[in-house]
Amino acid sequence: MRHHTAPLILALLVLLASAACDSPATPPEAKPQLDAGATPPASPPRTPSEAAKPPAANPTPTGEQAAAPQEDPPLDVSPLLALEDVRRITLYEGPLSPTSLQGIRPSRSYGSARLKPDDKADNFGVAVQLWKCTQAEAQERFDTFSKTFKDPRVTQEIGLKSLRSQRKHVLHLAWIVEGDWDVLTVTCDDRLCNEASLLALAQSVNARRAASRP
Repeated sequence: MRHHTAPLILALLVLLASAACDSPATPPEAKPQLDAGATPPASPPRTPSEAAKPPAANPTPTGEQAAAPQEDPPLDVSPLLALEDVRRITLYEGPLSPTSLQGIRPSRSYGSARLKPDDKADNFGVAVQLWKCTQAEAQERFDTFSKTFKDPRVTQEIGLKSLRSQRKHVLHLAWIVEGDWDVLTVTCDDRLCNEASLLALAQSVNARRAASRP
């Protein structure tokens, strides 16, 4: 019985060894795959030195990323130069269209408006300009007009004080608004206005400016 049992035991040991060699080994660095829907393992807790570090700050935007400051809109004075006022005062019945007044860029403290005859290319038309000033700035601007206008004549016909001038076909009337120190000018081609209608236009502009004040 002992001679028959030994070969059987030896054969079983060989079979077991052979089966163990045929099984594929798991790579030493391979990580187990999670089943779908399984919760991943929690991250290891941070060390005290890592926990003490402040979070990284977002970089300050520069260039195109930085928001550009919004500028105040330019002063709109077109309501002061009403077409119906110009027609009523000048008695001009031809076509008049709004156009820009060259020379000074509109800003939050300066604005201009102009109406020009469509069928008269060399006619300046009529224009209004307004500067929002302090008392000192108003006086300084008026003094500048006195030095730069052609043949200026200081008058007291409108506002705190006023000034008239004429260069070629263009009539000017400038004045300081009494009380809030705005400075205005009305300019008109002498083929549309005379001195009386220029003053009437200035008075119309002054009345509309006062009515638009809050």
